[in-house]
Amino acid sequence: TVKQWLVPVDKKRKSELFLHLLAERRWGQVLVFVATRRSTQAAARRLGRPVRALLSPQEAAALEKLAQTAERVLEESTPVCRDLAACLVNGVAFHHAGLHPAQRRLVEQAFREGVLKAVCTTTTLAAGVNLPARRVIIRDLRRYYPGLGAGWIPTLEFHQMAGRAGRPGLDPYGEAVVIAKGEAEKEELLTRYLLAPPEKITSQLARSGNLPAYLLGAIVAGYAHSLPQVVEFFSRTLLARQYGLEELRGALGKSLEFLLAEELVRSWQGGLYPTPFGELVAKLYIHPLSGVVLRAGLRQAAGKAPGELALLHLLAHTPDMEGLRLRQAEVEKLTEVAAEEEFLLPVPGPKEPSHREFLEEVKVALALRAWINEASEAELEERFGLGPGDTYRLREEAAWLAYAAERLAGLFQLGVEGLVGLRMRLRYGVRAELLPLVQLTGVGRVRARVLFEAGFKGPEEIARRKPASLARLPSFGPALAKRVWEEARRLARLAGDKP
Repeated sequence: TVKQWLVPVDKKRKSELFLHLLAERRWGQVLVFVATRRSTQAAARRLGRPVRALLSPQEAAALEKLAQTAERVLEESTPVCRDLAACLVNGVAFHHAGLHPAQRRLVEQAFREGVLKAVCTTTTLAAGVNLPARRVIIRDLRRYYPGLGAGWIPTLEFHQMAGRAGRPGLDPYGEAVVIAKGEAEKEELLTRYLLAPPEKITSQLARSGNLPAYLLGAIVAGYAHSLPQVVEFFSRTLLARQYGLEELRGALGKSLEFLLAEELVRSWQGGLYPTPFGELVAKLYIHPLSGVVLRAGLRQAAGKAPGELALLHLLAHTPDMEGLRLRQAEVEKLTEVAAEEEFLLPVPGPKEPSHREFLEEVKVALALRAWINEASEAELEERFGLGPGDTYRLREEAAWLAYAAERLAGLFQLGVEGLVGLRMRLRYGVRAELLPLVQLTGVGRVRARVLFEAGFKGPEEIARRKPASLARLPSFGPALAKRVWEEARRLARLAGDKP
């Protein structure tokens, strides 16, 4: 069974909602849901000292090791990493999208094993991650919506958070607690969340803008070769059930017009067939519009030498690239940068981007340029507000789009200077001269720069020396030096250079 209740509390009582589980040795774990990343970190820090006072010496020792592991996940320590480590030693953690995936997995595993007593989180743990707790405290039920201001979260999202309470087979019950600021809000929350049904789930197939991608995929995979077959295939979707066949035909007709106009699909003798361009776009798992944008930009850049920022902005202009929120204080600076730089624009899009949307793309491009020119994780956090997790997602998306651009340039026989090697630079966050070194296992961007500055330009130079010459370098020890040396010898042999 799961209890759901609301209580008006002060700040002291909020901590008591969790601490009495420990003080009574009931050892129930707690998830605390708050609205923002900053709030998760602040809440975890506040809980840290009183929780640590209740830990046994064995638990404290295990948490010290956990904290050290969390900080060593990345080659470079950042303020977020240090804040996480400081919370972990107290038996508390925070969890949000700004953490590196490896750090999030570490927190989740430690919570499952009972090492951590509480996790303060945004909605990253509301759904999709199997991480139940004895008690769930939902502190914030409002969030900021861009362009609209603060508003209530959906009822369905509330139920997802409350549903984390209770561990089947482990707990006899679970408790979901909602924090009300007073009697008036208590009644509001009771009506809005505890007594109200969740919102109706509606199809987003047409509204999400992804219908052209699904339509192209169906044609490339051979599920449909004519318009009647296309309609038949998509008639089994939730969109068709909820909005009817007329709505479906209209949405499919617009998507098919786009695919035909951009030569992703061709019509021949009443049949629909993918072009080489369409087939490659589908196999690359990018949105058809991303393929169109990349094709147009590459054609503009062919035979020229576009700057790094121009190429990176081309990637940022695609719908597959995650955006970065623009802070008001950044508008003037980014406008100045945009006026000084040359971009591969205009390129097609679903609509002309607003000035603010354009500046958001420029911010993404600047962050990626800083990354591939070896700006530290701490600098990226300070300049662009990127946590390790944000940087990881951004670089992975950009690296895949750079690979897609390479493949499309090859298909259309477009030579674009600076494109080759960009994918690997985005993946590892290095300048071009470090690419031979980051292919070594155990060598990331920091150690690669250390090796390069010490005169090791590639695996061949390392293979000709002794492991001891590496062990003396910063961030290298004897064990790592030997592994890197052996890997360098292997790569040198593959390259035909006998060490």
